[in-house]
Amino acid sequence: MSKTLVFDSSSLISLALNNLLWILKPLKEIYGGQFIIPDSVKHELVDVPFRTQRFKLEAMVIAKLIEDGVLTRADPIPFTDLSVLCNSVFSVREKSLTLVQEGELEALAVCLAYHADALVVDERTTRLFVEKPSLLQQLLQRKMRNDVIAHKELLRQLTDTLSEVHVFRSVELVCVAFEQGFFDSYVGQEYSTKDLLEALLWGLRLRGCSITTGEIMTLLHHLG
Repeated sequence: MSKTLVFDSSSLISLALNNLLWILKPLKEIYGGQFIIPDSVKHELVDVPFRTQRFKLEAMVIAKLIEDGVLTRADPIPFTDLSVLCNSVFSVREKSLTLVQEGELEALAVCLAYHADALVVDERTTRLFVEKPSLLQQLLQRKMRNDVIAHKELLRQLTDTLSEVHVFRSVELVCVAFEQGFFDSYVGQEYSTKDLLEALLWGLRLRGCSITTGEIMTLLHHLG
C-alpha cells in the first residue's frame, strides 16, 4: 500500500479559513504519497457549500485541488459497524451518545482500509477517540455535568480497532510547511520568524484547529 494521508473535513476547513489550502500541493510533493478524502468529505466541502454564497469560493478551491490530483477521492468504504461501535461506547442515563458523525466515521474507515500513515483531523472528539478515549470521557462528564459511562468491552473493541490509526492536525502540516520554508517570504524587517509562526498557530486555533495554548508555546519554543 502506498504512502497515504486521509483528510477529514475539519482539517481542510481550518486550512481554508486561514487561506492555507495552497500548502497542500507542495506538501504532497515532499511527502511522495496520496492525500485522500472520503466522498462524504467531498460532499460536505464541495457539493453543499457550492450551492451557497458564503463558502462557494472555498468549495471551488477544494474542487480544483481534487481536479488537479492534489486530493484524491477514496473508494467507498462501508462504515456501519464502526459507526455502531463509536457511538455506543459512551452513554448517559442508559442512552448512548452519538459523538462521531458520518464524515469522521468514513474518514476513519478509509484510514483503516488504506492502512494510512495518519488521519488528518482537527475535530477534538474524533482525535480523542483515537488517542485518549479516557480523557474524552472526562471531558464529556465535565461538559454534560453528568456521569458518562464507558462500556468497557466496547471501549476495548474500539481501542483494538483503531490501534493502527495515527492522528495529525492541520497544525502539524503547517509546521512542516513552516520548516520547509513555505512562508519565508512573509518574514522581513517588521516581522520575525517567530511572529510568523505565532500568527500561523493562533490563526489555526482561532479558526478551526483544536490546539491548546500550552502546545502553541511549546511549538514556538522549538520552532520559532
